[in-house]
Amino acid sequence: MIAAVAVMTIAAFVYFFFPFYALQWPAAMVMIIVSVSYAYREIVRRNLRVERKHPNLKTYLHVDATVEIVVENRSWLPIPYIAVSDSIGILYGADRNRLLTTLRGRQRFIFSYTIRGNLRGLYSMGPIRVRFADPLGLFPWWNEVRAPGTLVIYPRVYPVNLATKRGVPSGSIRVANPIYEDMTRYRSIREYVPGDELRTIAWKVSARMGTLHTIQYLPAVSSPCLVLLNLTATDYRQRNRFHNTERSIEAAASLAYFAIAQKQDVGLITTGVIRGTTDMPTLPSVGGQSTVVMETLARIDINPEPIDTIARLFANTQYAFGTRVMYVGPAFTPEQFSRIASSVPRRTRLEFFFTDERVAMKPLPPVFPIYRLTEQGEKLIAE
Repeated sequence: MIAAVAVMTIAAFVYFFFPFYALQWPAAMVMIIVSVSYAYREIVRRNLRVERKHPNLKTYLHVDATVEIVVENRSWLPIPYIAVSDSIGILYGADRNRLLTTLRGRQRFIFSYTIRGNLRGLYSMGPIRVRFADPLGLFPWWNEVRAPGTLVIYPRVYPVNLATKRGVPSGSIRVANPIYEDMTRYRSIREYVPGDELRTIAWKVSARMGTLHTIQYLPAVSSPCLVLLNLTATDYRQRNRFHNTERSIEAAASLAYFAIAQKQDVGLITTGVIRGTTDMPTLPSVGGQSTVVMETLARIDINPEPIDTIARLFANTQYAFGTRVMYVGPAFTPEQFSRIASSVPRRTRLEFFFTDERVAMKPLPPVFPIYRLTEQGEKLIAE
């Protein structure tokens, strides 16, 4: 651009101060060419739009996410070349986040590439760097388009299959116990058996058949899920602490996803802190916050401060009736089990998922369902 301005200055000097046609005509042509090139660049610059198609992306650990950048030339003039480069920080894009192409007049082009992260968390993307020039290359132009974007990488989720035998009547989970029959979900009609409730008798069918018949309904329950995630650093052994805490977070995410797949409300209480803060999240089991739970697990970090884990997760927590409470973290001692039993309300549906084997896996008072998490692999829960 500096060279073009210098050429323009020299041509104007020659044109105005050397009254010779042999010099003025070439000088005039140079001034016209430079002026047209500058006008060309300005028209294109003012009509060029670069933006992210989806600024907020979400994916799981080790799963690629697709970034799409819209490059639009709203002018009638073609762009001979345009270079687009996206800033992705520490994310891995295999150098596919750069583009060199041409654009016709009034053309809209979508530049897409894939990225992935090796650790869960919240990542920022941008700015987008754009560079182009006029056809002669006299006036190159470059700029940084803010176009901020974020990528949330959820913890890795593994398949979990846990039986649900009881809960709150009238839900979406089918069970075998007829005590949970849902009067709004018709199943069939059968002959009357002594002991059937009078309200289930199909009187019209009984009159037509000459014998009593009973309406059968599908037994179904609702089982809201509350995950208690222990991320207190002092509760984990120093050896393999990072691996075990990450495994605990993956287990919590898998259990939450299991509840979400069953169309159940899910909540989260943890001793961990949001990365970069000292906040310990408390998310009750209510509807419409499954995304919030997964994003919290993506940003959660181990708590280096020693705290009373049992008081935080059990003693000071109010459990709604029928809630399925799942603890994920290091194993407890018999004394800690006794304290938990005295802290939680009676008939609380507690289940324990232990990450490391600090104590022997044997029945401990009180008897709760206890599961052992594997150290690695696709199979999350050991036999």
